[in-house]
Amino acid sequence: MSGFTGSPGDDLDTDDDGTLDVTPWTAVVDAVAVVEEPAVAGSGDALYYAEALGFDNVGPEGSTAPGHIYRNESPDGGTFQIGPGSLSEATPGVANPPAVEQGGVASTAGYRLLSLPITTGTGADLAEVNLVQGAGGQYPDADSNVFVAYNGSGYTALNSTSSAIEAGRGFFWYLFDVN
Repeated sequence: MSGFTGSPGDDLDTDDDGTLDVTPWTAVVDAVAVVEEPAVAGSGDALYYAEALGFDNVGPEGSTAPGHIYRNESPDGGTFQIGPGSLSEATPGVANPPAVEQGGVASTAGYRLLSLPITTGTGADLAEVNLVQGAGGQYPDADSNVFVAYNGSGYTALNSTSSAIEAGRGFFWYLFDVN
């Protein structure tokens, strides 16, 4: 929220009908609601307001709230989606298991799992820093060395240096040294 003039705990939906009656802010910057079960206005169930604010209500996943959500970045801002893993797999305070090898890429020397945390980039942006193979531009006939999209069984190669690499999404890149 921007320009918030309310107080913590304010009742913004005074009649519990699923519509905000009080909006003590000048703008909504971002919102997401993690939905455990569909709500029915006026029933006393939990209500979710992200969609009413122009954003995303995400879930449920089966009969529970999603254990992981992420924003699918795109030029129009992206939408929140349910990610892999479930709430029953969450292990607060316990070390996570090691990463699973993805189609032979993760265990190959020289590959690094990276992401663009703030803005979307392209294969050409990567090529300004290190070699990008098999994606047009630099050595288009060589084997690919950037893998960006997980298809359920492994990662697929970057298909063009003009292709977008989404912020917040992991990708594997073989980084060549000076030799």
